Amino acid sequence: MKKKLLCFLLYFLLLPIFVFAAPQSPIVNLEKVGEKNYVKADDLSMSENIGLIINTFFSLLGLIFIVLILVAGYHYMMAQGDTTKTKNAIASIRHAIVGLLILIGAYAIWYFVFENLISK
Repeated sequence: MKKKLLCFLLYFLLLPIFVFAAPQSPIVNLEKVGEKNYVKADDLSMSENIGLIINTFFSLLGLIFIVLILVAGYHYMMAQGDTTKTKNAIASIRHAIVGLLILIGAYAIWYFVFENLISK
């Protein structure tokens, strides 16, 4: 068993040595990349600015729902067999999942409207 584990670990530790990619400096053509990806707020139209704001809002709400699920999961694990705490934690998880599904649906509708109607 120890031989198999040792061979497995050595295989995955030595595997990157046999990748024959050309070494490159991480700072290659950095000036060109910066110029290409830089977008000024003045270059965007009003609908694109609103879309950026709404996408940021949806991202923050998604992050909040993920944190709510994690907190409710923590409360569920720390309930220590207390049925009221367990029921409250399960209800919180259920509510957070329903909210996240509603958010995903709203984002899908927004993305469809923005891509097909507004940005054209």
